[in-house]
Amino acid sequence: MTLVEQLDLSSWQGKTGNAMRVLQGAFPPALRNTVSAARELEAANSAWAAQLSGFQAEADALERRAASISTHQQALMTQQAAPLSASSALTGELESASANLAAISLRLITGSAHSRRSPEYPPTG
Repeated sequence: MTLVEQLDLSSWQGKTGNAMRVLQGAFPPALRNTVSAARELEAANSAWAAQLSGFQAEADALERRAASISTHQQALMTQQAAPLSASSALTGELESASANLAAISLRLITGSAHSRRSPEYPPTG
């Protein structure tokens, strides 16, 4: 910029010389404005870069959480899709509970029938 301001245009004559002197006077302020704007852009870019780092960290955490929830959801869906009878332990427990319930029901039914027929139910002795 200093070179442009100190440029000797005295040897330039006529319209060309006049035009160059106008440019010589207008160029340094325009260049200063450009430099100032570039510095503002650099500051804004640095601020954005700092924020972007935080945004990226937040996005990464959200992605990890989403993946974890998705994995958990898939496990629950798989567990839900498995038929209850597929587990032999559960099947055995269910059969046993059903048999016990049937036996209790039978005792209740036969007990109430005996109690209506005989005042001695349950049998003594």
